[in-house]
Amino acid sequence: MPLVPGQIQVHYAFTDRFADVGQLEAFAALLSDEERARRERFRFERDRHLYLVAHALVRDRLSALTGLPPRALQFESGEHGKPELVSPGAATGVRFNLSHTHGLVACAVGLHDDLGVDVEHRDRTVELEQVARSVYSPAELEGLLALEGRARRVRFFQLWTLKEAYIKAVGQGLSMPLKQITLSVGGPEISLDLSQSDLGDGADWCLTLAEPGADHQLAVAVRSRSAGPPQLREWTGEVS
Repeated sequence: MPLVPGQIQVHYAFTDRFADVGQLEAFAALLSDEERARRERFRFERDRHLYLVAHALVRDRLSALTGLPPRALQFESGEHGKPELVSPGAATGVRFNLSHTHGLVACAVGLHDDLGVDVEHRDRTVELEQVARSVYSPAELEGLLALEGRARRVRFFQLWTLKEAYIKAVGQGLSMPLKQITLSVGGPEISLDLSQSDLGDGADWCLTLAEPGADHQLAVAVRSRSAGPPQLREWTGEVS
């Protein structure tokens, strides 16, 4: 369906659901020559498979939304590596962001507004407290350490994906002052406090959490005061 201003679509796919050789060959046909070459440089098949599904998803969904053939889509990277769609003709105004983790890829798409998406597998090996002390604000850390067990792990990845989605939307990479960004999670709404930084007004952002599957956390950040809740749609691999 076509995009309208203020609408965000998040297309996601579970990578282990794609094993048919013919389908994977159809995915590969969507990629550019450069993408196919980059895919082959991955050492492990699991990484080649993840890359293939992720980039086929991006090209197929952007093709459906812009009316351009998948292989005609061109991308360029900003100063900090954030990819953007070069906008010839019908593609003008379309913004996107891609994220992937073990077993899951996701692409957020919208019009004009800066946006970012992040996905994580909640059972990945990570030293929660050590990482939190290095990147979370004092208020975030205090709230996290007040929880125990599974609740602490869930909250860690909620904060982690929200912060990553916001960073990706801004497009400045990890040069941002992470401890000066405070997210409040757990109530009816997610709030972003940027008062300890020079990053602007947190009220300019819409932030959303979702769980596409039992093991995965997803977050979306959009620079808009009026964006509606993202529409999550599972991609089945039926290319346009």
